[in-house]
Amino acid sequence: MARLHNNVTALLLLSLVTTLACKPAEPPPPPDGGESQPATVEELDWKQRIAIKNDELKRKDPGTHQQLMELQSKPDAAGVPSLDSPLIDTNPDAAPVLVTRMLGEDTKKNKQAIAYALPRTGGDWSEAAAALIPLEADAEVRKALVESMRYAADPHSIEGLKHGFKDEVPAIRAAAARTAGFSESGRMLYNELLSGLFAEDWDTRAASAQSLGKLQMKEATSALRRSLSDEHEQVRLYSLLALEKIEPDNVGSFPEVAQLRSDPSQSVANEANRISK
Repeated sequence: MARLHNNVTALLLLSLVTTLACKPAEPPPPPDGGESQPATVEELDWKQRIAIKNDELKRKDPGTHQQLMELQSKPDAAGVPSLDSPLIDTNPDAAPVLVTRMLGEDTKKNKQAIAYALPRTGGDWSEAAAALIPLEADAEVRKALVESMRYAADPHSIEGLKHGFKDEVPAIRAAAARTAGFSESGRMLYNELLSGLFAEDWDTRAASAQSLGKLQMKEATSALRRSLSDEHEQVRLYSLLALEKIEPDNVGSFPEVAQLRSDPSQSVANEANRISK
């Protein structure tokens, strides 16, 4: 009788274990023990955030929304397309509306002006602008977006500039190299700037040298010394000035600098003579 009882108990335990093993696992409760919360607007994809905030302003202030949608660019003193309106400056609500226009069928001049105007809003624009760089068809608009990365928040500034360095248009790669020198995280682009010193396009080489100097990247010293013999005078000049910032106590003694004292370019020769004293 005892043996029968033990067998029954064993079978019941086996059945219980099998049932528990086959039961789907329940998701763990939220860390705070409460119900899970929906994502905030800030946690959404940038396109979703822009769409939500654009619609919010359209409902809240349709007049301002319409004016922002209808603003037209005008050339500034340098002939660069510009949006000059008090509706933009320090108005975060303007950012999603302007980005919405960038995503639409606006004119090239307006898109250029918007790219330059976005930083003035102080709103949510950095991630969108960086993501638009490889998607934008017009080279001049891409260049404006790359240059706006000077004021973009991290990590979007670096992301946008990396897109710029990969662009097929030399002027955009040069813009990325030049803008990197103004970025708070520009040192993260050391590899791109070092490669830029050996680019086919002289403007990219010169811009890379300039930014390496601004960022005081000592690890670029050897490469910049080689660039002192570059065929283009602007590359030699910016490499010389970069080395002065990186190695202020030693640059005057570099033999490459002494050779530049008789450089065919008067501006290069003047700087070399000044530094050598």
